[in-house]
Amino acid sequence: MRTVMLQQINQFSNFVNALVYRFPVLSDCGATAAWCAPDEFLSVLQLFGQWAIVMPLMIYYLRMHPDSLKKEEAEPLHSVNGTDPDLPGMAYNTAWWCILAFAVYMIVISLTTVLLLWHDDCGQAVTSFADVLGYLCCALVVIQYTPQLVLTYQTGKAGGLSILTIAIQAPGSILFAIVQVTQGNSISTWMATAVAGAQLCFLLAMLIWFECCATGHNTQEGTNDGLEEDCPEFHRLKGSEA
Repeated sequence: MRTVMLQQINQFSNFVNALVYRFPVLSDCGATAAWCAPDEFLSVLQLFGQWAIVMPLMIYYLRMHPDSLKKEEAEPLHSVNGTDPDLPGMAYNTAWWCILAFAVYMIVISLTTVLLLWHDDCGQAVTSFADVLGYLCCALVVIQYTPQLVLTYQTGKAGGLSILTIAIQAPGSILFAIVQVTQGNSISTWMATAVAGAQLCFLLAMLIWFECCATGHNTQEGTNDGLEEDCPEFHRLKGSEA
């Protein structure tokens, strides 16, 4: 659940970062921005689409997450004078709190962006704000993937991860970062995507090694892994063979 929330915060913040940097050109072109400034328009559209497509999936995932089905009851509310009956506690679940927190974050960032662009769309304040969002994305990407990298290294197996999915995401992130660089985006815009792609490539390399090389090596060795001590049937079979 934490990974999904961080991913949405990253994508939305990255979209706002690109929009702030491209807004002066897009605003001058007006309704013809797609033809007047295709590079700027496409750069913003790509990041917006990346966030908008995943957003419904995030809400559905959070709603169907096991934690969202566990309603926790708050303590009953007692009256001050003790004469009124206890009032029922408020029921809540983790998923809706996450959705609410993300909605508040979007509203705050959106209002701040509108105010800064309305005041001065080319000023130092608005570009600094965009850079802060971009570097925040980069930090959150590290926080998002580091636990999975550590867990995969410690367990030595893929677990519930799909190698095919990671194999698609890793080069896709690198390619997307390259496209952003060639479109002239600021380093704060494409750095988070590049860092995410590098981490996914490293994760993919570990998954391939553990699933192919390491697993195959252990299978060829044919070790019993404590079978002699834990399985009496093993001793009976060994005795019959002797």
